[in-house]
Amino acid sequence: MNETWQDPDDITLSGTKEKEILERGIELFNSGKYYECHDVMEYLWGHGMDRRRSFYQGILQIAVALYHLKNSNTRGAKSLFKSGILLLESSRPDRAGVDVDKLCEDASEILRFMESHRHLKGKTVTIKRKGKEK
Repeated sequence: MNETWQDPDDITLSGTKEKEILERGIELFNSGKYYECHDVMEYLWGHGMDRRRSFYQGILQIAVALYHLKNSNTRGAKSLFKSGILLLESSRPDRAGVDVDKLCEDASEILRFMESHRHLKGKTVTIKRKGKEK
């Protein structure tokens, strides 16, 4: 792990603090730092708003799927893509400014490709932003 995520001192998150941490997770995800994104999303999953737990866990699992894919662990990647997409279903079409539909669509495309081909290199996903927070 190149960049260490430090948990904030207080574990009670204000809405503003939660948004800042989510932004950091998205930044890490979109820059291909999937393991580091996992750490941030895991923190939010444990300390963020209850109504967003599946959303945070879904992003976390897609990040780890991409991490596994990057390291040629296709079996682990497939499993985590599937569970991540399922977790994000309740957050469609968007949540917290994230275009969940697009994230699921892109992850599903990679999963379909993986299931029809043995090896996938260089394919990735980014988190797109959408209008208002839900």
